[in-house]
Amino acid sequence: MILAIDFGTSNLKAALINKDGIFFNYYTQEVQSEIDRDICQISSNIYLDFTTNYINSIDASKVEAIILSSNGPSFIPLLSDIKIRNNSFSCKSGKTRLWMDKRGSKYSKRVSEFYHKYIDGSFFLPAILNIKENEKDLYNKTIKFLTIDGFVNFALTKKAYTVNNADGLKDYYWNEDSLNHFNLDKSKFTDFIKCGEIIGNVDKEVADKLNLKKDVKVIAGGSDFYFSIIGSKVNRENILVDINGTSEGLNLCSSKPLIDNRFLCYEHPLDNLYNISGVLSNSGVALNWLRKILNIEDLDFEEVYELSKKAKKNSLIFLPYLNGERAPIWNPNATATLFNLTVDSSKEDIANAVIEGTIFAFKSVLEILESYDYKIDEIHVTTAKKESDYYHQLKSDITNRTFVVYNTKSAELLGLSLLAYTSLKQYPDLKTAIEKLSLNKKVFIPNKSKQKYFIRKYELFNSVYEQTNKLMSKSF
Repeated sequence: MILAIDFGTSNLKAALINKDGIFFNYYTQEVQSEIDRDICQISSNIYLDFTTNYINSIDASKVEAIILSSNGPSFIPLLSDIKIRNNSFSCKSGKTRLWMDKRGSKYSKRVSEFYHKYIDGSFFLPAILNIKENEKDLYNKTIKFLTIDGFVNFALTKKAYTVNNADGLKDYYWNEDSLNHFNLDKSKFTDFIKCGEIIGNVDKEVADKLNLKKDVKVIAGGSDFYFSIIGSKVNRENILVDINGTSEGLNLCSSKPLIDNRFLCYEHPLDNLYNISGVLSNSGVALNWLRKILNIEDLDFEEVYELSKKAKKNSLIFLPYLNGERAPIWNPNATATLFNLTVDSSKEDIANAVIEGTIFAFKSVLEILESYDYKIDEIHVTTAKKESDYYHQLKSDITNRTFVVYNTKSAELLGLSLLAYTSLKQYPDLKTAIEKLSLNKKVFIPNKSKQKYFIRKYELFNSVYEQTNKLMSKSF
């Protein structure tokens, strides 16, 4: 079977998955990042520990191949070789810089000018330039900058690569010209390997210590969003995948590319198609913040939705930019706003406004795609712990779109396994692997009677942003 592991921002997941897409030994672990206005980081050892703890908990003889994905753009400054002792890894490393870290923002302009396109400060070169200029000791001690999946792949195989999921994404990493231009030490950066290629077998000593077979292959996975697309049964154009976790990604499969700096556009996992991507920074962040400020962190998300259901109709508006925003406004200095708050506003009203605000932000990305005459037949959803039937129906009502929710424990892990089996020649191609999947689904259709109310409220949402945009991040 395939051992698939996904290192998400707030959840780590692993499972053994057979060729029919059936999960065995599924396990998930929540992790907490260190977050303030500019810093978002986490101990790097958690990824090594999660991997070895999981392998030690299963019958490792069943593993045919290993494939990993991770959140991004996130990276780890590796300070030493990674050793296997007993049945666990150890090394010296800096903390993982997660994609929400903004310390590279002041270098975004320089990198964008070099590439003649907008490169957000969360991407690799701006973030690493910040380390070079402001954390010189860390930069000098770093032997390799590795993505999270690249870090664990290196531990397993002793081969250091960065996985590139599509040629159209290469400007968001590095190349020889950019490293020379910014005077960065090329020895600290890896070569690239294509998604789906075999990195190599698990290192012999690692296999011995973890009771893995000697011929277990490690396959290049890469960015988690890529595998959410595969695991959401996208087998043709005009399907949009809504990948909702700590952040939220809208990924449209299309036969025509889009040239618009507010979006990323690159090769789709399926041949001869494009993936058009808009990424929202705050969908999950906002709901976790809501639980914190209302002092209801002990409530699960279903109970938070119960609060929202009890809200009365009102004009309370929430701009969800708690951590800046990526698509469609690409403003790291954007801040959140709660507008039309009155003495009569209840916690139910606030909960409802926050949930609606994240969906209005989602709708704003949809509208831009529609303005370019892209056709969206249906929206496939990758489920997250924070979601529910209520949430999906509300999203359908606000956007006036049909949502299809497939029943799988993890679209990322499922997608990883499908690519791995394809790489091992057990499927002729990825499209065949996807079409072989048999998954139950729920379909959510918009309630037409609610359209006028949500249209008015969405117009107010946009007006609040237009009026407050120039005031955002004013400090005293």
